[in-house]
Amino acid sequence: MSGRRRRRRRRARTALAFDTKFFRSQYEFTFPAKAMAVALQRPEDRSERDIRLIRSMMLGVLSFRRYSTQMQHMLARVVYYRRFGRGRVIVRRGHWGDSFYFVFSGVIAITQDEDGSSALLDPEPILLHKGASFGEVALLKGLRRNATVICMEETELLVVDREEFFQNKLDQELQKELQYRFQFFRSLDLFSSWCDQTLETLADHCKTEECHHSQVLVPDTHESRNIIFVTKGRCEVLRLVDLSQCPSFHKWIRQHRPLLGRSLLDYTGKTPGEQQDGTRPPGGNSSSDTINGRVLSLEDRESGNVELPGDLMAAVYLRIDSLQPGQHFRGVDVGYVESCFEKDGRLQQDQLSFLPPSAQRDPRSMVIISHGAEVIRIKLDKFSELADRPTLRKLQENTAQYPSDDDLCRVFLEQNRWKTFKSDLVSQLSSSPRTHAKQDPRQKPPAPPNTQRGILQLGDHKPDKVWTTTRQKMPEPCADHETPPGGRPPIRLIHGINIPKLSGKRIMW
Repeated sequence: MSGRRRRRRRRARTALAFDTKFFRSQYEFTFPAKAMAVALQRPEDRSERDIRLIRSMMLGVLSFRRYSTQMQHMLARVVYYRRFGRGRVIVRRGHWGDSFYFVFSGVIAITQDEDGSSALLDPEPILLHKGASFGEVALLKGLRRNATVICMEETELLVVDREEFFQNKLDQELQKELQYRFQFFRSLDLFSSWCDQTLETLADHCKTEECHHSQVLVPDTHESRNIIFVTKGRCEVLRLVDLSQCPSFHKWIRQHRPLLGRSLLDYTGKTPGEQQDGTRPPGGNSSSDTINGRVLSLEDRESGNVELPGDLMAAVYLRIDSLQPGQHFRGVDVGYVESCFEKDGRLQQDQLSFLPPSAQRDPRSMVIISHGAEVIRIKLDKFSELADRPTLRKLQENTAQYPSDDDLCRVFLEQNRWKTFKSDLVSQLSSSPRTHAKQDPRQKPPAPPNTQRGILQLGDHKPDKVWTTTRQKMPEPCADHETPPGGRPPIRLIHGINIPKLSGKRIMW
């Protein structure tokens, strides 16, 4: 075989080899060509259809979504498309503000030097990614730039120039929104000690955000460094409760021992010396149970400090608070605000008014969900910079004391008891004979209750798929009994518990 043929075959084998890097996505969504052509036109040449196209593209920018619908429409009429390469200085410190910008793609850095060179040398520069905006306050109030902005890579920006800004009366619309936020804060008792100038500064550093129904505002409140105020609508605070860690759930499982399958008897079936019929011979030990051959003390059984079988592990999202207009999330990190006060020298160690341990911030993670709400987010850093001692004291007094996971578990089990009774009643009424109705033989029979997803099944029969979750990820469908290698089985995310029937009737406690 000639050397040329061998080299050709070697190249063919190399080309056919499976390369995982080929399937790794390196693509970042950039501004479409059609929208780019519209964004390069003058505002007076844009039709309503063009404006709707630009607005739909800019809804992917987080800072743009925080404006009102009217303001979004006005911005979509006047924004221009600009693209800059790496190392390009967009804004220089000390220059007058003549534009403000939305970052559509790429990365920019904020520096304090005039040419921005320190951003390219700093190992940890201050970076802004897609969704950020800057330059609005300097343009609106005619101020000089207080920082330099430089592109760290090729960046796409949507720019609003000064001439178009004032000619299309965007300044008036921004002033209306600023006044709206100012009046909202002034109506709250939390800011009653603030002067108008300080309150106006706070209103300058936040925006009103319209959120659609079921939108997740905060995925983990324990890691949040914001205060969320509700101006319209309603928000709900949810807690993911791991039932397998609650003593009330363990006690409830033991109460349902007669209804459980044979596979669960290692946990709830027999105690040392117990007979097959559940009775105990004279002198039998009544203070301990067994799990997989291990003897449990009375303390373990009462506290629930045991490991449940994998098919009984479950978690449920429960609502623990509802935020109405004029309210804010009461699980704010007050300790962080106090540390900012101490750092600035506004609060000495002997002046700290500590709350009782029960009123301290709840360390558990929670989720805030919008129900068609309008909210305002305030950075804790800026809030701490402007707040005074009376505001800190009010913030401490409003700290929520949410129920424990075990209390929430008891509430869920009681609600599940009512749901079970209601479903049995509805099933009994719907299964009663009807002389006037005829059954269509071509109609498929309804699915049995045991095939429902999101339901924890007690007993031997299990559905083929359940919803599972972890503490880091949202629920996704997963096969039953699927256990990660070397890890804990996935926790079922449920919204109810299906109790098996005994002798045709459900046993209720």
